[in-house]
Amino acid sequence: MVSCQSDTNLDLTFNVSDDRVTRDETVPATKSGWFGRRYLLVAAAIILLFILAAGIFGITAYIYPLFPRAVAMAIVAERGGRSEYERYRQTFAKQGVQLTLVRTEGFIENLAMLRSLDSGVSVALVQNGLTDPQQSPELASLGTVGYVPLWIFYLNPHASLDQLAQLRGMRVAVGPTGSGTRKLALELLARNGIDESNTELLTLPPNEASERLVAGNIQVAMMLAAPDAPAVQRLLVSPNIKLMSISHADTYVALYPFLTTVVLPAGFADLPQERPPSDVKMIAIKMSLVVRRDLQSAVQYLLLEAATQIHSSPGVFQKAGQFPAAEGPDLPLSPDASTALSAALVGSTYRTISNHTPTCWGHRLSLAAGATSLL
Repeated sequence: MVSCQSDTNLDLTFNVSDDRVTRDETVPATKSGWFGRRYLLVAAAIILLFILAAGIFGITAYIYPLFPRAVAMAIVAERGGRSEYERYRQTFAKQGVQLTLVRTEGFIENLAMLRSLDSGVSVALVQNGLTDPQQSPELASLGTVGYVPLWIFYLNPHASLDQLAQLRGMRVAVGPTGSGTRKLALELLARNGIDESNTELLTLPPNEASERLVAGNIQVAMMLAAPDAPAVQRLLVSPNIKLMSISHADTYVALYPFLTTVVLPAGFADLPQERPPSDVKMIAIKMSLVVRRDLQSAVQYLLLEAATQIHSSPGVFQKAGQFPAAEGPDLPLSPDASTALSAALVGSTYRTISNHTPTCWGHRLSLAAGATSLL
């Protein structure tokens, strides 16, 4: 074996055996190999960067449409429950979603806006007895959330009225056009032989009706409203106004399954003055939280969480935990509401779905973008 070194720094090794000569050439390591590996790493990093960017874009495009930035909810302006509406808005705001409250004249207008694609409304509180699956196939219920009593105030301190038939011939405010009050009032009055041919039925909103009743311009005011509605609060403490206790309340419930009976306890408005002086038997309608069927599941769960926080507390006409209830007298429950309410998992299910809200995903996407920038 003969070894030598050339001027070009090339090691040559000659093996001499049986007249066969072979030469081994060994090329020393150079900088070109190191640079090649570096270029491969850079190329791989660039490819990974594009993959992550595409993934972030895909997640953004998928998640944000599932949880919109803004939702519109129709509410009755003079029904009362102002604090309830604000709590809905606050719950949505915590998740980075703007809840717009669209004020209407009544539950019928709520329903009309919910059914109209042009209104932009996808959520509404609707009284039961206004629609059914055939009339509103595009709608679904998230359950009932409370009672809306029918208040019948009358101006006559020297007499006690306990039947609707006694209102014949009087000037009666039956609510504005498009209101649930007007629809229900006209139906109940017609049952008692009362219509516009024998009684003056006035289209007045609750606040105006209460003012005119106190002033003595009308004799009766009928309104579907919450106990905290300004018109109700005013009339309950007015000295010349009485609240009708309906003697045939159970009969109306038997005739109209969507109705129920409730009792306003004596002294509720003013205990020292005993107003009202005795328990008042009333009829009421359950109110449902209704959505469009195509409303995203994440929004439905957020609505259910808000409804649980807002409507589960005890009240004048309801027990603690009675609402929201897994029932849809007029419309079927949405699959999401049926699962959450029936299994009593609204809170835990909401916490899972809340991970898909814009606020949460915006935070995650920013983290992902930050991690990508480190490559």
